[in-house]
Amino acid sequence: MVQGYRMLFERGLDIRFADSGVDLLLLEQVVMARNRVQHQEHLGSNRPCHSPADLKRLQNPFFMDEHEQSILAGKMKGTSIWTMAPRVSVTGDQLTKALDAVSAFSDWMDTAMDKLNQHRGGGMHVKQATRGITRSNVPLNEGESTGADA
Repeated sequence: MVQGYRMLFERGLDIRFADSGVDLLLLEQVVMARNRVQHQEHLGSNRPCHSPADLKRLQNPFFMDEHEQSILAGKMKGTSIWTMAPRVSVTGDQLTKALDAVSAFSDWMDTAMDKLNQHRGGGMHVKQATRGITRSNVPLNEGESTGADA
């Protein structure tokens, strides 16, 4: 999700998301939570849950109820073992923290893009800068193969 954009900006524009100082995993979880709510695993469900892939990747998702986490997750050698998928749950504090991270990242990105435009004479467009970068050579998720290296 965010990883695909991260690689696109790094390769095409030399803008590194890590330089933002923002928790990129939190931004990734904002996207994941939105996707879980909008595209649930089961058509008849009115209870959006984290997917098994989300739980494997995150181990301790940010958007979940602490009480539910204590009931459903067991710990074993630094990993979480889930007896069932926890609900996607967003508290006011979690929402505020996520919005603050998005705002900070947006401010940083605006500054990075302004610097890039000044450096390149103001005439650079993203389409020009990303020429040659396609979905086939930019993985969306860390560790994902593009197929180009096979």
